[in-house]
Amino acid sequence: MGGQVVTISGEIDPDEMGVTSTHEHLFLDLGLAWFEEPKGAFDRAMSRNPVTLEDLWWIRRNTMSSVDNGRLDDLQEAIDEILKYRGEGGGTIVECTTRGLGGDPKMLRYVANQTGLKIIAGAGYYVSSTHPPDMDKRAVAELEREIRNDVLKGFGDTGIRAGIIGEIGVAGTQEAPIEKNELKVLKAAARAQAETGAPISVHPPRMIKGVPTSKLAWQILDVLEDEGADLEKVIICHLDRSCYENVKYQEKIADRGAYIEYDLWGLETYNERFNDAYQHDMMRVFEVKQLIKDGYIDNLLFAHDVCMKIQRTKYGGSGYGHILRSVVPMLKVNGVSNQQLQKILVKNPRRALQFK
Repeated sequence: MGGQVVTISGEIDPDEMGVTSTHEHLFLDLGLAWFEEPKGAFDRAMSRNPVTLEDLWWIRRNTMSSVDNGRLDDLQEAIDEILKYRGEGGGTIVECTTRGLGGDPKMLRYVANQTGLKIIAGAGYYVSSTHPPDMDKRAVAELEREIRNDVLKGFGDTGIRAGIIGEIGVAGTQEAPIEKNELKVLKAAARAQAETGAPISVHPPRMIKGVPTSKLAWQILDVLEDEGADLEKVIICHLDRSCYENVKYQEKIADRGAYIEYDLWGLETYNERFNDAYQHDMMRVFEVKQLIKDGYIDNLLFAHDVCMKIQRTKYGGSGYGHILRSVVPMLKVNGVSNQQLQKILVKNPRRALQFK
């Protein structure tokens, strides 16, 4: 598989990918990972309401407290929404829904067949709250075999193979950036990558004790490297997560060969539960310009990480076509050239996603 990209429909040459969004979700139940019952009576009632434009003000401040907001399970809606990405010129998406999040490889294959898009599916496990009940008893070697089989043979008896390992979830705790079972999965992912040559995508923790995401990611890279992973095939997600980041920390990630993924374009909310904000796209533009100026364009990847209803156009969000429709013009106005955009949207994903 060296030099090839593995989609749910089989291996392709990287030149067939076109514009690629490297981190999206079409089907998942995010509440399995993050939902927590609100304390107040009003908020508890709101948390059970279906997503409506009328309640958007509340959901944007309580994104993880709305059951319906975190549930993407409508097949036709997924097709309608992702076609808007294709209509803007998109060719490939990486669907990063891993085990325990309610994904369905067969539904992904149906979407690919209906839309003509190339879809790359993810293997492995997300954060510890989505792990199976027996995860404490599972050994790293067992998890490694499972991930390797998903990549080489396919999910169960579907014949649909994973083309990326991840997004591997690391939420951490206030005591440690990497929880014990998340550490096992991370080690297993690294070993499976060393055997298969597949790329890895890792969800790093939020700020812990004042240490930002990008700095905590250094410890993730340490674990992966110690277990034999090729860091030039590692993608660190959500590095545009908040306005507390420092691009100098991000540049140290790239210095080790890994990719810096800005994958929250269009998401501009405040989360009361975590006292955390997703910054405005304009701030992301400034950071991208700085990274390009500092010589890190070869390590940049873009996506939207659509994982909630409010990110889809049907519910007032920007949708999967936002980068091509709105962000590209913003970047151009701020001095990013067509050649540089081609590198970020086409050439970098092509290099990142092909098997070694």
